Amino acid sequence: MSQFKEKKGQSLPRHTLMAPIGKRITAFLVDAALTLLFTIVLAFGAVKFAFNPSIDACYEKLYPCDFNSHLFYYDEESKTRKQYKQEGNYQLYLDILSYYYLHYLTGEGVEIPEGYTGDQDAYKAPNYKEYVSGTETLPVNYYTVAWFNENILEIKEDEPSETSTAYFMYDKTGDVIDKTKIGVRRTEHYSTKQGKVVEVTEGETAAVLYEKYKQAYFGSLMNQNFYRPYYDKITFLTAVSWLIPAVLASLISYVIIPMFMKNNASIGKKIMKLGLCAIDGYKMQKYQLLLRVTPLILTLALIFLLPLPSYYIAFSIAAVIFMVSGGLTAASPKHCALHDYTGRTLVIDAESSIIFDSEIDEEEFIEAEDLQ
Repeated sequence: MSQFKEKKGQSLPRHTLMAPIGKRITAFLVDAALTLLFTIVLAFGAVKFAFNPSIDACYEKLYPCDFNSHLFYYDEESKTRKQYKQEGNYQLYLDILSYYYLHYLTGEGVEIPEGYTGDQDAYKAPNYKEYVSGTETLPVNYYTVAWFNENILEIKEDEPSETSTAYFMYDKTGDVIDKTKIGVRRTEHYSTKQGKVVEVTEGETAAVLYEKYKQAYFGSLMNQNFYRPYYDKITFLTAVSWLIPAVLASLISYVIIPMFMKNNASIGKKIMKLGLCAIDGYKMQKYQLLLRVTPLILTLALIFLLPLPSYYIAFSIAAVIFMVSGGLTAASPKHCALHDYTGRTLVIDAESSIIFDSEIDEEEFIEAEDLQ
């Protein structure tokens, strides 16, 4: 008699045993780790070198804008542009923000490097006019000290009050308030929540200015017509330089290697003694490996290329796809994940199963076994 038994609820040939969930999870983790390793090796070993010249050429266009605006500095050690992150130095942020809005964007009083004899407009924002509400443009004298005090330092009142900023106040000479000067840091303010005067630390002030600094970069410089196209190209080329290695690594892990392995097993499945077959329990075709990896490639393209406002959104969508696939694996009768449905495949316990080419081959095997 045959050693294989009919399995209720599986709708599979009796020679086929489905893979245990625990083994599938372990195999998945092994394959994911190997795919990540392949991606890193391919990215740094080959692909990124092909994209780096184009990316560097774009950075060369952006660096003068970044450095002239004083929002960034050039790090000699790493040979790259870096952001200021000296949270304890609030005056640094106050200086670079005021320079950016009151000089760089207006083109007035811009610092020109000593000895520079070229076009001085190269050290000014080529297009300081921002779009307001998508239609109106800002006048040349839009950015003023008064605007800076009100919008960046958020000074609303002459004295600390419920509506005033907790961090800055107008400059004073005795009792005379000078609104033509950039505000100064408060050392204390009245807290309506605590009902008393509390100290304003330099660390708190620096943290507020650091947020304003980031807003200046993302909200203003990034929206300049001369700046954004180069930044978008850098983002795209960087994404492609990682997408290509990720796709190649996925094809290596889930298509090329399984083509030469028994039962079309990946390395993780081979270690866990699992294999692949067609959804009906018989031998699968090689092209099904390509169909099986399609959801992964589309997810990678989503993460790297979809123009979303935040990478968090792309990763959230990818996480949802992953959870849906995991839910299908746990709930479907044959424990098929999303990629099993697209590839019309089934993960089986290779140690306890025999994959036949067809139902006829299986019947011949069983008949020969019964005669023994």
